[in-house]
Amino acid sequence: MGIQSRPTVSSALVLDLYDGLVEQGFAFASDLEAMGTTREALLDVDHRPPATVVEALWQLAHQRGAPAHIGLLIGGRLHEGAKGVLSNLALTAATLREAILLFLEYLPVMSEIETIEAQNDPRGLKLVYGFRDAAHNHEAAIGRSMSAGITWASYLTGLAVRPVKAGFRQREVASPEPYCAIFGEDCEFGAGADYLVVSNEDLARPVLSSNQLVKNILLEKAASIRETLSRNGSVSQAVQTVIEDNLHRGGVTSAFVASQLEMSRQTLHRKLSAEGVNFTVLMSRVRQAKARYYLEKKHGNLEELSRLLGYSEPSAFYKAFKSWFDTTPRHLRPRGGVVTGSGQHQRVPAGHQQDDDS
Repeated sequence: MGIQSRPTVSSALVLDLYDGLVEQGFAFASDLEAMGTTREALLDVDHRPPATVVEALWQLAHQRGAPAHIGLLIGGRLHEGAKGVLSNLALTAATLREAILLFLEYLPVMSEIETIEAQNDPRGLKLVYGFRDAAHNHEAAIGRSMSAGITWASYLTGLAVRPVKAGFRQREVASPEPYCAIFGEDCEFGAGADYLVVSNEDLARPVLSSNQLVKNILLEKAASIRETLSRNGSVSQAVQTVIEDNLHRGGVTSAFVASQLEMSRQTLHRKLSAEGVNFTVLMSRVRQAKARYYLEKKHGNLEELSRLLGYSEPSAFYKAFKSWFDTTPRHLRPRGGVVTGSGQHQRVPAGHQQDDDS
C-alpha cells in the first residue's frame, strides 16, 4: 500500500517517454546519462528508475520549446519496444473493461506517482487521472497518460475507440484540435478533473490477444512487484497516500486509514511514532499541499475548498488555513507561480493533538 521515499516507475514508462521525446527532437542520450541511467538500462524489465527521471525529462522538453500538447504526441504513438509488465497484462484480458480494471489495480507497477480512479457513469466508465503529489505539474504527463489510454484501447480491440467525453483541468489551450483529434469533439476545458468517459459499448469489446494462461503468469509477476513496492514503503508515506486518495470524500480519520492499511488504530499510531511523526501532522501536511495547489489553480470558493480538504465545516478550514499561512484564503494568491504566505509548511493548527482526526 505504501510508496517508497523515492517513488519509482517502470523502465518501460521511461523508455517510452524518452524515445518519444527523442523522436520529437527534445531529448538526447546525454540527458539520460546526466540522470544516472542509460537507454540500455531501461531495456531491463526489472529496472525501477526513480520517478524524478520522468519529471526531469518533461522539464527538459519544456525548456527546449516543446509544444503544450507534447504529452498527447507521446501518448498517441504505440512503442512496440516499450511494453512493460502492465502493458503485456492488458494484452491478455478478455475485454477492454477487464484490461482497464487490471491496469488500474496494478498501476503502481508502472508508476508510483500517478493515480487513475474508476467511477461508474451511466454511459460507461469514467476514468479520473491525477498524481499523488497534488502540486505536481501535471498537464503534459497526464495528457500523455490519457492519450496513451485511447491509443491502447484501439490497439487492444482493433477498432478506433473514442471516449464519450473528455475533460481537462487546463482552462486555456492554444488550439483544441490536437485534443479533439484524439478524444473526439466533446472536450471540456477548465474541468474540475482530468477525465475520460469510455462507453459501455467500447468496454464490452473483446481484446484480440486475450490469453488466460499468459494472464495468470503475468498476474503473478505484477502481484509480486506490487508487494515488493508496498513492503519497501514507510508507514508515514503509506498514510499520506491514503489521505491524498480519500481526503475529498470526507471521513478520513486515523481509524479509516488504519483499516485501509490492514492494521489497528493503535498499531498505526505506534508505527508513526517510531518514524518520528504523528497522524495530525501528516493530515495537515497533505491539506496544506492541496490548499496551495487548489489556490494556484484558482479552484473553487471557500465551501468547495473546505469540502475538497475534508473539513466538515468551512469555519474549521478557515481557522486551519490562517494558522498555516498567517492570512486568509481570499488574500493568498499566486506570486510568480508560487502561493506565498508566512506560515511554516508543517505547522499544525492550534488545538490539534495527535489523535485529533478532524
